[in-house]
Amino acid sequence: DATDSISERNVVEIRRLVERKIYSSGDNTLINFYEISESGKHIHPFSMCKPPSGKNASELWANPELLKKRFQENFVSAFDSTMTKLLTQKPADQSPIIESFQSVAVEAIDAVDGEHHIIFVSDLLQHSKKFSFYKEKPSMRRYLETLSSTGGMFAKLNNAGVTLLIVPREMPKG
Repeated sequence: DATDSISERNVVEIRRLVERKIYSSGDNTLINFYEISESGKHIHPFSMCKPPSGKNASELWANPELLKKRFQENFVSAFDSTMTKLLTQKPADQSPIIESFQSVAVEAIDAVDGEHHIIFVSDLLQHSKKFSFYKEKPSMRRYLETLSSTGGMFAKLNNAGVTLLIVPREMPKG
């Protein structure tokens, strides 16, 4: 959720948790980052298969040092710059979390077979023209009314694993 800024402390914790998940994934695992933008359309700033790090490469038929260098130059640097960009955003006027999450689920999960895991980092404060937690108390009835009036749908996660990292925000009184 790149529609609001995140404290430095939260940036460190989010980075640690995301890195742990990504670095523990297998070689050639497709890693995608999706940015929730103010428009409600997701932005796709990073997509790359995780290359072998050279850690388990054989000295006989592979070149561990070359693999390690490629891993650092091609994957780690792009991953780090994307994380830095996404975690240091300026606040936006809207935060269409539900719409964005649904579009990512359709693109990333419905369209591609295989095992999936989503790490969702957000304050979960939905605010768009369609539905806003700032304008009214959140309710499932109201959400379903909004969906049916706009032709929306539920995100189909098809047994994908989901890790939800909720970023606390200071809320104005009232």
